[in-house]
Amino acid sequence: MEFPPFQSRQEVVIHAPLQAVWEFNQDLTNIAACHPRVKRVDLISGKSQNYSTKSLKAKLFTIIAKRKMARDSQSTLNAIKRTLEKNTE
Repeated sequence: MEFPPFQSRQEVVIHAPLQAVWEFNQDLTNIAACHPRVKRVDLISGKSQNYSTKSLKAKLFTIIAKRKMARDSQSTLNAIKRTLEKNTE
């Protein structure tokens, strides 16, 4: 399996069992619950894991929007942390 290169790095410490964090993050449908700009996730391929886009348009967009995407990624991580820590108390 080929993974795209890292564009930025964010981190958060989640006080929840590793298995719960792993399972939550592997299900792409959870993005809508945590990402600030995602309202709904439709899985047209039937897969719920491991996606990437290699098109030129996607690469150009990444260059232009890199900082915004990093901030959104950190916001998403913070929301995942809140969700998981609340559900495992």
